[in-house]
Amino acid sequence: MFYRILKLLGGMTTYSAGQWLMVSLLAHLGGPGPVGQLSLALSLVTPLAVLSSLSSRMLLQMDPRRDGDLFRDYWHLRLATTVIFFIVIIGIVMWRRDDVSLTLSILFVTLFRGVENVSDVLCGLAQNRDDQNILSMSLFYRGLGTVVPFVVVYLATNSLPSALASVAAAWALVAFNDWWRTRAWHGRLMPIAHRQIVGLARRSLPIGLSVFLSGFSIVVPRLMLESYEGVEALGIFSALTYTITLGNLFVGSISNSMLRNVATYWQDGDTKAFFRVILKSSAVLMGMCAVGITLAAVFGKWILLVLYGPQFTSYTTLFTGVAIAASFVLLAGLWAYLVIGTNSAYFQLWSNVAIVAAALGSSYMLIPRFGIWGAVIVLFVVSATRIALTLANVAYVIRRDQAPRAQARQLKSA
Repeated sequence: MFYRILKLLGGMTTYSAGQWLMVSLLAHLGGPGPVGQLSLALSLVTPLAVLSSLSSRMLLQMDPRRDGDLFRDYWHLRLATTVIFFIVIIGIVMWRRDDVSLTLSILFVTLFRGVENVSDVLCGLAQNRDDQNILSMSLFYRGLGTVVPFVVVYLATNSLPSALASVAAAWALVAFNDWWRTRAWHGRLMPIAHRQIVGLARRSLPIGLSVFLSGFSIVVPRLMLESYEGVEALGIFSALTYTITLGNLFVGSISNSMLRNVATYWQDGDTKAFFRVILKSSAVLMGMCAVGITLAAVFGKWILLVLYGPQFTSYTTLFTGVAIAASFVLLAGLWAYLVIGTNSAYFQLWSNVAIVAAALGSSYMLIPRFGIWGAVIVLFVVSATRIALTLANVAYVIRRDQAPRAQARQLKSA
């Protein structure tokens, strides 16, 4: 188990490093402006890309079947939702009417996120067959396919859209490699089973909406900050809060490796093992967050100088505040992800609706008045709301399943 987590963490670290180096390069060469443009494109596209996936990879990963047609319905559903995702983004671009550079940046981010949707479902198939190596290597290649072409093309052209286009091309090659490595498990991809696809979409939708809303609650203060303070303020906030993105990848590596076990413990009624896994994971995460907060407080100026250049060194106090907020955001994200296995999708969905409402309300009240600091405070509000609702969720499902589990134990003992 530890080896699997370590290898997956290595892939996610490379993936994260590639995306962070995009931000770092833009900060050093262009300052907060280009960083803000990239952040705006990612903020508009990423939540919708997540929604289009419907998080069906998690269902595929946990699906107990091993028949040859298992992948067919997941594959067709993912293709259909990805096409819808492209259409929606094109509509948003036409409605916004941004300048050419920002418009092209949004479209190329859309392209490589769509390609990532393809890799995602293929990696889910590999996980269903207990092969974590394909996901680890896919993330590793996507990390390299981000930083290498982006750096080369941006230095050659000084064009953000051109650099993002090169990333999309590299990720397309990774997706083809994922397809080739999982081909033995594809089974029959035809015919298109419309009824099964609709059924799968209905099963996936509550989880997909929950994950979308969870991510969107983090994007809300960014979009609000850009609206009130401009793209440069967004660039500063995005650069400083990239620690959350890095941490989310660590949370994802833990969660992906433990989700099947957590779901099994819950289904078997072993709540002690269920909570033991969550508490151990939380302890490891909080230990890493404590190290990060200490580094930000003591060496923040030098870290910002190295990572983003001299234009960001005056934000050391803000950087420490972001590091503290990030620890709460990551803990809330870990708990929310691991309780997916408790079969309480609709409770989680409505909890995330409440979290987005909290993000919108606090952003509207705080960001116009306090600017970037207001956006940091919103992160505290969102994470505190998520933690409280996750605890309520766990209490609800324990009470809901208490009687059925008692009956099952009685029957088993008889």
